[in-house]
Amino acid sequence: MHRGKERTSYIPFLLNPERRLDVILVRLHFCETIPQARQPISHRRVCVNNGMVSITHLKVSHGDRISFQENDARIRGEEIRRSFYLNEKNIYVFHVDGR
Repeated sequence: MHRGKERTSYIPFLLNPERRLDVILVRLHFCETIPQARQPISHRRVCVNNGMVSITHLKVSHGDRISFQENDARIRGEEIRRSFYLNEKNIYVFHVDGR
């Protein structure tokens, strides 16, 4: 018997991959690939709850607000600022400002 050793379970990671910030940016079609989504996060261009983050694997909780800095929010040739409100089951667009 190996007492004192705890087994690490990877099941929560496999069940909740959608909570990672880089995966959410891909699922919302802000980026096409996960490496492409990691670049603005690592360059501190993405904000969570009005605070800049640089952790690409950040777990986003329900009710967190995700936004881009105004100069870096270029989606499909337009410059817009978008913020999101995460509900328990769905992701809703909370705020959209155009230039």
